Amino acid sequence: GDSARSCVQMRLALTISSLVASSATAFLFAAPTAPKLVGLRAVEGQDEGSEGASIRISYCTGCRWMLRATYFSQEILSTFDDGSVSAVTLVPQFTKPGGDFSVEVDDVVVWDRRRDGGFPQIPELKRRIRDIIDPDRDLGHSDAKPPAS
Repeated sequence: GDSARSCVQMRLALTISSLVASSATAFLFAAPTAPKLVGLRAVEGQDEGSEGASIRISYCTGCRWMLRATYFSQEILSTFDDGSVSAVTLVPQFTKPGGDFSVEVDDVVVWDRRRDGGFPQIPELKRRIRDIIDPDRDLGHSDAKPPAS
């Protein structure tokens, strides 16, 4: 329920703070027992052979997009909190010239900043993820069509 989600969000925030302080190069948030640190420590209760989709968010560190990537991971884990997403991995990119930001679901790129023209709106990102992992899923208000401009 809401209290469990609050605990996960609090643990997520504490882990992010710890990771920033320790300069870790990659970390993973695993649902539903998040967070999980790849190569640093395991989270109690997380199965290695999870059935859910694995999502990877790559972001440019020079552009300071970690907060955006973290926010997207929270939105994804909050929406797909039924086991359909087993993990969200944040992958900092240090390459020149920079400007990288992409979201992959099981190695399928669902959003690329350069290809798709900027950053996704959260409802659009959720729809693209849903279309791969559970096409029949109702996303509620996120399924509403954006107004024509």
